[in-house]
Amino acid sequence: MQSLQTPRFKLPLLAVGQAQKELFHNEAITLLDFLVCPTVLSIHDDPTSLLPSEGEAWLIDTNPSGLWDSHANQIAIWTNGGWRFVEPHLQAYVFVADRSETAVYRGGAWIFNNGINNPHGGSVVDVEARQAIDSILEALRTKAIIES
Repeated sequence: MQSLQTPRFKLPLLAVGQAQKELFHNEAITLLDFLVCPTVLSIHDDPTSLLPSEGEAWLIDTNPSGLWDSHANQIAIWTNGGWRFVEPHLQAYVFVADRSETAVYRGGAWIFNNGINNPHGGSVVDVEARQAIDSILEALRTKAIIES
């Protein structure tokens, strides 16, 4: 039997003859609304201290409690239907608003500090190569591909 979820983000799929298809469709659209440009407010481990508004999201810390107990390192999104959870895939990116940083999911954990330093030092300096590298890094920072 075919799975009724997408393999990557576990979005619900419709089935032939399925009742109330609009519920499954709306669930998929709700998750996609977040996944298109993922932004979370902060990293948190206990939802009981939050007063979430619809559409707000958090990265779940490594030792969560309460309703988030079995969702470590996942993303929690508050919807009008309650909490929705997204399991990150390798190399998933999310912007963390309270840190003004991008986190990337690698090796089972969220990693911060995606910035790349400009080259400096060394016993032999190739000025032209260093200028080219600096220009590339500045272009990547201007396009917000890497952190400043």
